[in-house]
Amino acid sequence: MIGTWRFLLAILVVIGHLYHPWWPATFGVFSFYIISGFLMTLVLNERYSFSAKGFLAFWINRFLRLYPPYYAGVVFSVLIIMLIPREFVTGINIKLTFPDEWMEYITNFSILGLENRVDRSSLVPSAWALSIELVYYFVISIWAGRSRRNGIIFLLGGALYLMFIHYYKDSDWWYRYFHVGAGCLPFAVGVNIYFHLDRIKRCIDRLGWASSLFISLSLYAACFLCAAVLGHEKTMFFYLNIITTSLLLPVLWVGVNVPIVKKLDARLGNLSYPIYLFHWQVGVLIAFITGFTWKSTELFMTAFFVVTALAWLESIVISGPVDRLRKRVRLDGRLAIGRPKHG
Repeated sequence: MIGTWRFLLAILVVIGHLYHPWWPATFGVFSFYIISGFLMTLVLNERYSFSAKGFLAFWINRFLRLYPPYYAGVVFSVLIIMLIPREFVTGINIKLTFPDEWMEYITNFSILGLENRVDRSSLVPSAWALSIELVYYFVISIWAGRSRRNGIIFLLGGALYLMFIHYYKDSDWWYRYFHVGAGCLPFAVGVNIYFHLDRIKRCIDRLGWASSLFISLSLYAACFLCAAVLGHEKTMFFYLNIITTSLLLPVLWVGVNVPIVKKLDARLGNLSYPIYLFHWQVGVLIAFITGFTWKSTELFMTAFFVVTALAWLESIVISGPVDRLRKRVRLDGRLAIGRPKHG
């Protein structure tokens, strides 16, 4: 049931950017990081392996998954910038503009090096998080995902980074969230969930899946509720979200083994990435056409339906055909590997 959760996380990001308050988007992004750390470690160990052939197949597959929808988002942004007055677009998101120098063209084309800074162009404004994801995909594929020991060292590295920011950067929010180092802790948590998955499953079995879901989902929702009531600026809720995500993730991974539920879950999950890529552009377009006030309920509801429809269209026109190629890459890259390393 992770696909449904990813869809809901994408909606949290849309809420944070196109509605209010903004902080659910930050919680959602870190939950995405944990899920990615878990899934990348899983597929590397159980589908590809860490051989040269498996490594190559993994990265070809990642490229095919990330870049075609991303370039669709870039084209969407180019049309927005060309057809809507610059003052209107940049008044909503100052990063949504054409690059001014060659390095910005490179980062926008490659995703690598994109940062969330107001003085830099980002044709897909939310793509800075993809840049961080690519960094940690690489770390996991060459080292962190190979063993439980590496995963623990990786986790310690994330904790040390957080301590460094706390003492030497006065807990500066940019370094705790937007900087590439900030992704270390949530990605490492995801890696370690994979390596301890068998033990976690035994705990879920003893408690019962329904009870495990109720408890983990309640704690996850309580973290959001406390942040809403007591204030998102309370740092502890931002990091408690990592803990509650870690509790919920394996329960949803075990999921409900009903074919129709799994099929619906997969379809919803496929919508999460294009929603993440397209929502800023859709928000600008809706605001320009309708005149709705930015971050109003009317704008958010309209943008939600439009971006979901566009995500569904993208899944049919772009990701659907590409996924058939990705499947062949997975089959070609799959090698005989030993027993999964979690347990």
